[in-house]
Amino acid sequence: MLIAIPTDDEVTIAAHTGRCKGFVIYEIVDGKSSRTDYRVNGFTHHAQQHEHGESHECSHGHHTHEAHSHTGLIDAIEDCDTILAVGMGQGLINDMHSHGKQVLFSNERTISQALALLESGKFISNPKGSACHH
Repeated sequence: MLIAIPTDDEVTIAAHTGRCKGFVIYEIVDGKSSRTDYRVNGFTHHAQQHEHGESHECSHGHHTHEAHSHTGLIDAIEDCDTILAVGMGQGLINDMHSHGKQVLFSNERTISQALALLESGKFISNPKGSACHH
């Protein structure tokens, strides 16, 4: 299984998936994880806004995603079965599911702790993990 994890520092899981600096990719085989790749996030709308100094606040009721596409992000992690996140908007969750991706929400903030739980079979996805409600 290949897992994409959004991160800003390659140590912690980013709070907002679409605005992360990149994705670390791990493969889990027989209960053991190994890092296979790091992909810089130049493909999401939010990351591009952040890079150019435009603001985006997750909780603002007036922010819309009408012209917003997650195609670039989904294409960038096309080979991954699962995305493990802390926060993600409902539109991205829906798009991930429609492309056959499993979405897991971690209560852990560090990548190593979340992976250790996955490896041990003790990981429990937080169904309320999406902190970004639009």
